[in-house]
Amino acid sequence: MNRAINPCKQLGVVDAPLLACYNSRGNIYKYMERYDDAISDYNRCYEGAKKIGLLRYKMQPTANIGHVYILQGKYTEALPYNLKAIEIVKRIGNTKNLWENYMHI
Repeated sequence: MNRAINPCKQLGVVDAPLLACYNSRGNIYKYMERYDDAISDYNRCYEGAKKIGLLRYKMQPTANIGHVYILQGKYTEALPYNLKAIEIVKRIGNTKNLWENYMHI
């Protein structure tokens, strides 16, 4: 992912390809149990999507932050993220991962 992120940054890419890379690298960190790094990348993805108005790219990092908190046993912290992810899924109409978000709740 770093090999994908660095050229994007050098070329000034700030849209979907870069956001997807941050989310994917966050997933790698999550499964390596590097939770702080994962949340940092998910936040980069979320803030980038917010900045350019890509609601679709806000859903994944939101759900993933909730999942990280679940993995850490921080259920109270996870719940708002999981609920927000469900809200975003319903707004964008891409319900493919809706079941997963409900499962996390």
